Amino acid sequence: MSSTLQELAAERAAAQEAITRLRLAPVMFELGARPHPPRDLYRAYLDQSQVFVGIYWERYGWIAPDMGISGLEDEWRGATQLPKLVYIKEPAPEREPRLAAMLDEIRDDNSTSYRRFSTPGELRELLENDLAVMLSERFEAFASEATSTAAQAARTIRSSLPRPPSPIIGREMEAGTLHELLALDGTRMVTITGLGGSGKTRLSLEVAERFCGDWRVCFVDLTGLRSASLVLPTIAGALGVHDAGERSLVETIAGVIGDQPVLLVIDNAEHVMDAAVNLGEILAATERVKMLVTSRQALHLRWEHEYPLLPLPVPEDDQAGIDAISATAAVDLLVDRARRVRPSFRLTEENAAAVAEITRRLDGLPLALELAAARLPVLAPSDLLARLENRLDALAGTSPDMPQRHRTLRQAISWSYELLSGDEQKLFRRVAVFAGGAGLQAIEAVGAADDIEPATVLDIVASLVDKSLLVSAGDLGQSQTRFYLLATVREFAAEQLLAAGEIESTCDRHLAWYAALAAQAWQRFWSVDMAAWLDVIETEHDNIRIALSHAAGAGDPELGLATAAALWPFWDIRGHYREGERHLRRLLELAPNKDCAAYGRALSACGWLVALLGDFEQAMVLMVEGVALVRAHGDAHELAWSLGEQGNVAFSLARTEDADRLFTEVVAIARELDETFLIGFGLFGLAYVGLLRGDLATMRARLEDSLQLTRHLIQPWGIAWAEFSLGVVSVMNGDTRAAVIQITESLEQRWSIRDARGLAESLQVLATLASGHGELDWSAYLHGAAELQREANGLTILPFLRPMHDESVARLRSALDANALDELWQQGRSAPLEKTVLEAVDRGALRLDDPAILADAKAPAR
Repeated sequence: MSSTLQELAAERAAAQEAITRLRLAPVMFELGARPHPPRDLYRAYLDQSQVFVGIYWERYGWIAPDMGISGLEDEWRGATQLPKLVYIKEPAPEREPRLAAMLDEIRDDNSTSYRRFSTPGELRELLENDLAVMLSERFEAFASEATSTAAQAARTIRSSLPRPPSPIIGREMEAGTLHELLALDGTRMVTITGLGGSGKTRLSLEVAERFCGDWRVCFVDLTGLRSASLVLPTIAGALGVHDAGERSLVETIAGVIGDQPVLLVIDNAEHVMDAAVNLGEILAATERVKMLVTSRQALHLRWEHEYPLLPLPVPEDDQAGIDAISATAAVDLLVDRARRVRPSFRLTEENAAAVAEITRRLDGLPLALELAAARLPVLAPSDLLARLENRLDALAGTSPDMPQRHRTLRQAISWSYELLSGDEQKLFRRVAVFAGGAGLQAIEAVGAADDIEPATVLDIVASLVDKSLLVSAGDLGQSQTRFYLLATVREFAAEQLLAAGEIESTCDRHLAWYAALAAQAWQRFWSVDMAAWLDVIETEHDNIRIALSHAAGAGDPELGLATAAALWPFWDIRGHYREGERHLRRLLELAPNKDCAAYGRALSACGWLVALLGDFEQAMVLMVEGVALVRAHGDAHELAWSLGEQGNVAFSLARTEDADRLFTEVVAIARELDETFLIGFGLFGLAYVGLLRGDLATMRARLEDSLQLTRHLIQPWGIAWAEFSLGVVSVMNGDTRAAVIQITESLEQRWSIRDARGLAESLQVLATLASGHGELDWSAYLHGAAELQREANGLTILPFLRPMHDESVARLRSALDANALDELWQQGRSAPLEKTVLEAVDRGALRLDDPAILADAKAPAR
């Protein structure tokens, strides 16, 4: 980077920032770089550089006694082999003749890019764009040679890190310092502390992005949590751990992390400070994890390195010119955000002083600057400054024990709130009940009540988005745009909701909306739309937790029971067994009416989850009572489901006659109702009655009937279970070729809905098949992957699959060296689940094309 040292200081800083944003290193000559002669130094710098950037204005530069040209021109001439980007500042009324002649020569040089600019901010934007284009052209060939495996791995690693909606501004130095600190071997935990709205989350994402590729990065948002007891489960969920079984959750988390380096980005920890000890327990349990935490206060753990985040720098000199003002980070952020809502906005000589004063009044806090920028489309900077003056003065001194900057941030939000219309204020504060955002329909149902016209909600939401109080996110892979409040803004909105006396009524509507959503999901689970609806509930899981907590508190526990009972398929398939059980047990205890169908259905749903956790006797007790209540008070559809759920437990307890009776009644009711999935469900249960009786022919016939019905519905869960069970029959009959086809299809179906339990079971049987036909390494790898999946979800091996598993493991132990077996097993545990599933599916396809690989194995002993 070449320029004169005195007249272009702000421009050099802007150019340096543009270069470092692109993860490049600026090489600049400085006068303090003695004792070497200046010419030797800058020529050495040129030899080590890949791009030449020249920045020129009015001065030609100093000519050394032994030279005929200035160092400035000598640098340009010495860069003949480098790509050259030249930027000339205008206007330049006092440009020296030698520089003018040099610029004429540059214009005639076809190898040099030549651009004009007027402010440091404009230079920064031009240079960053030009370098980005140059890099994309120069490295296009290199990028195309990257292997698909590496690209897929990068996508997988980055998938859990939110994508910020705009580039970071003014925090490049902090990001570099934090990255270096966190990368040190001895650093285990760094906590970014600062006021609400100071940019802690955005900075943590910037730092975390630099670890992607070499580390698995998991973002854990604690914003929606109301209890410190939920912190560990939330961290576990981000790592794919939904249940710990008999082990402690900390031990399970450490086991899942294993030997892979993991960076946990834990956001907004200040309101669950009691959970700090849990973070220390994770750090103590495994050396392969680092933590990057954001909090308004330090956690005071012995692992912790605190990094206080100060406000952005603001202009200090009241008489500073536009160049000095534009070079400060707070002004840069304000102008950037203003141009996003008003593209024609520019920093000018006329408005620069007002803009500088705005940033000072808002103490350089990013959130306050964002809110202020949202008003610039309708207010001139001087008018905005006048409003800020009034509002800030009105709050001064009201809370002596509150930090001054916090008062300023609260006042900025309060000012925006007070500018809203009455209906805008109502909707804004009511949106605070949502955790993780919500779609427009949910906001209409919960926010409108009886005092806002539903038809106006869309306009109000659009207005709140325009005013930066509500954030829209349409790139999350969802079918609809979601809207959410930033963390600090949500806190302010919740305070207003409480002050207005509306919190209970708003939470009631919130519960009613998610109860209706759960009922709709129950109906759609048993169709081709199952995967989509599981994703809907996953997206809304935080909101559902809040709704159920309200139902168990000041809300309607009976409505909460119906909601929780409808969600057992989600809790089952996505591995949230214990969480679902906890919700159901708490609501069952609080329910005022224990003699109704809703109570009976909740008992059956709770029994289903208890059975999945291995306590079949307790599950049967719950289900017997549940079926009796549903038979007395419920409809035929509810009764059929309750009977089928009890039948599954009877099978697990090997109560053959009970299972036969229960599933026979399910089929009879389902046929009367003409419920296709229920018929298939009942036939599936009767198939397993055949297994209990040792009648594999009957089992196969009923499974094929069940499969035909679920294929008609294109229902992935039913197809997966039928194919898996047919594969088990094929294994028992020694037909490994058919088993590979069936188990592989079950694996594909289960992956399509992310069925935690089913994936473990399909991988387990594939491991058995692999050991049976001699693929010992692959079998050990799959056993490790299946074991990890069971541990992550608190599962045990189903009783009827245990003999197959044990014989397969014994076969491996007798054929492989213990160290080799352990290494292969650990490889399966540490591999990403998606990679294992895709490889298993590919191997299954290859086996079908090569019968020699499929030498029939002796059926495992039963």
